[in-house]
Amino acid sequence: AQYTIVDLTKPELTIEDALNDYELEVGDDIPDYLASASDNYDESVSVNVDTSNIDTTKPGEYEITFTAEDDDGNKTTATRTVTVIKTFSKAELDALVFDKKFIYNGNERTIRVSGAQELDQSTLEFINNGLNITYSGNSLINIGETLVTITFTPKSSVYKFDETEINSDEYTRTETLTVIQKSLTTLVATIADQTYTGQELTPEIVI
Repeated sequence: AQYTIVDLTKPELTIEDALNDYELEVGDDIPDYLASASDNYDESVSVNVDTSNIDTTKPGEYEITFTAEDDDGNKTTATRTVTVIKTFSKAELDALVFDKKFIYNGNERTIRVSGAQELDQSTLEFINNGLNITYSGNSLINIGETLVTITFTPKSSVYKFDETEINSDEYTRTETLTVIQKSLTTLVATIADQTYTGQELTPEIVI
């Protein structure tokens, strides 16, 4: 009698998680992810790692796939998540330029904001997409100079501050702004060529 050996056993896939770097910085090259496979029948089984989903120009979470397949088509797959991080330096946040004008109208408050010429467009986009920018101050009623605290906080976990410079989940700057208008009319402010009204306003960075 003749017997045909049918291999239905999937390869064993081993991923070197301790050696693989699953957290990348914006602009990093995609590394070679290490993995190996063994099989009950084939002496050698290669592992394919699909990293085509990763875009290191954009912060976010991306899935990569490890696949081991033996000569009989038995296949084992596994996935890992790679996180691309944008880390903001203190210099980048300090380079933002804010119009030093503050308009007060009753209880309505608006600050006009402009981008910083020293920063490239991609950095401004990261700031606009990745950071909340809020303001607080002491006296916001009288015309004249007032000290305002500007606070930056990341919008999500893929945006961070440089821990060697900013040992906190928020960064604050103080600016001396000038109250230039006090009126009974409706307050309208233009930021980034868009018109805003109201008491609370999250400013946009001009890109």
